[in-house]
Amino acid sequence: MKCKTRAAALLMSAAMVFSLAACGADTSWVAEHEGNKMSAGVYILSEIDAYYDALDKAPDGVTSPKDVMKAQIDGKTGSQFITERAVEYVKQFYTIEKLFNEKGLTFSEDTEQNIVKNTDYLWEYSQEFYERNGISKQAVSTLNQNLYKSDMLFFDLYGEGGERTVGDSEIEDYYVSTRARVRYIPFAFFDQSKMEMLPDEEKAKAEEKANSYFERAKAGEDMNDLIAEYETEQNGGTAPHEHTPGMHDAIIKETSLSPSSDFVKEMFSAPIGEVKLFSDSTSYYVAVKVDPLADDRSDFEGNHAKLLQEMKKDEFDEYLLEQSKDVQVTFNDAAIKRYTPEKLKFDEPEE
Repeated sequence: MKCKTRAAALLMSAAMVFSLAACGADTSWVAEHEGNKMSAGVYILSEIDAYYDALDKAPDGVTSPKDVMKAQIDGKTGSQFITERAVEYVKQFYTIEKLFNEKGLTFSEDTEQNIVKNTDYLWEYSQEFYERNGISKQAVSTLNQNLYKSDMLFFDLYGEGGERTVGDSEIEDYYVSTRARVRYIPFAFFDQSKMEMLPDEEKAKAEEKANSYFERAKAGEDMNDLIAEYETEQNGGTAPHEHTPGMHDAIIKETSLSPSSDFVKEMFSAPIGEVKLFSDSTSYYVAVKVDPLADDRSDFEGNHAKLLQEMKKDEFDEYLLEQSKDVQVTFNDAAIKRYTPEKLKFDEPEE
């Protein structure tokens, strides 16, 4: 659309004049800090993240992008929420860049290769979505680099030798308090392949078998042995795999949904070592909760970094927010007005 002359503009409505106020303005960039301009594509990626934040906060039943934009979220429309949250993400982006440089951190060759691989992966599976929203592969790479920098800053702060180092014992305490290790046998009375309940006779057999295993476990038989026996029986008398300590254990969090939310709730409230018999909408269960660090510490040791991030994520976000107060960002109002949340395209265009 070409700019109108001043004389022609005077004939337009005030609303139309406002919409053309930035006619001719460069909207290829959205924000700038110390000469580092953020492309429109990176900003739109921030809007997409902000959209999913809005979706999480939207009232029940609000699921479509159109409805999210109109919904009331934290006292404002979804559209306003998304724009404000995207602006916050932009400030966080520059704060991360500033701190990364100030601390003299650099990417290793392996990290650079991981960024390339991750960007290629995202582009391969979401190229159509990105291009539909005017996002280039370079924009995806730029945001990816910033996310890696954020992780490096996090571990520089909370890792060994950092300003806010978290000790191993504290991480272990957190793990024990937020995880449950469960050994269980499911006796299904719901046919997943047909999506229907088993006949009453089959359900009664499942209940009888569950009671049998429950009595044996309660009498002191080892759950690992009982699980191995049950799996062998289900496999026609042949053990389906080698049975080793810990391999039958399920590690669950209170937010876990597998095998069901009812199962998770039941086991989190159960005392360690007490054999339980209960059911949900699909199965009977014989289960026992054990020490989260019993027999096998591989889950804990293999998720050390993830646990630390769980523990300190909110604190780190607050840290970045505090640091952002010293970061002066110039925003391109014309670009902000152009790339509104309503223009995000989540669905394929209709033929």
